[in-house]
Amino acid sequence: MARIHIFRHGQTQWNLEGRLQGQADSPLTELGQQQAIEAREKIAGIQFDHFICSTANRTKQTIDILHPEHTNLEHNAGISEMHFGDWEGMKMADLAAAHELDYKYLFHQPEFFTSPNGENFDELTSRGIKTLASIVLAHKGKEVLVVSHAAWIKATLTRLIGKSISHIWDEPFAHNLSHSVVELHRGQMFITQFCDQPWSQPGR
Repeated sequence: MARIHIFRHGQTQWNLEGRLQGQADSPLTELGQQQAIEAREKIAGIQFDHFICSTANRTKQTIDILHPEHTNLEHNAGISEMHFGDWEGMKMADLAAAHELDYKYLFHQPEFFTSPNGENFDELTSRGIKTLASIVLAHKGKEVLVVSHAAWIKATLTRLIGKSISHIWDEPFAHNLSHSVVELHRGQMFITQFCDQPWSQPGR
């Protein structure tokens, strides 16, 4: 059995400023660093075999604080945040004013959302499921610590529980340092914890 522990990174400067981050990057704030310190209790006593973060420095910063003793850290582009193309770095308020319908789609009808030169949610979900499956299969019988991003986590896990893209922003929310757990049983992936909430899936 593989067990994959997935965390969202800590609060960043752009989170604080209300900017759309995507695959662009900004550093953790003091609060973001503190969130990672406090989240250590969520994994106390677990002996991890492998550590993975995305290519964004904010996930590397988070995993360095969350588990300072990590070794063999892998940077995996497959768990990178959704690519928002030309909109990355823009303030949410400016996007809402200039692209009212697309902004509405982003958070209320994600199945219709597109951004200039970026990904849509179907592309993100397909990438997420493919990458998660590869991680699980590569680390059978292992405990793996992963630090990723809000949209990647919600898109991937929403698909894993059999729901459509339209449900990506349903609760539970992927708050900073929220903790999800995916396990492999008899060749199938199951969620046992979804953004800090215990979770049960049929068939497990």
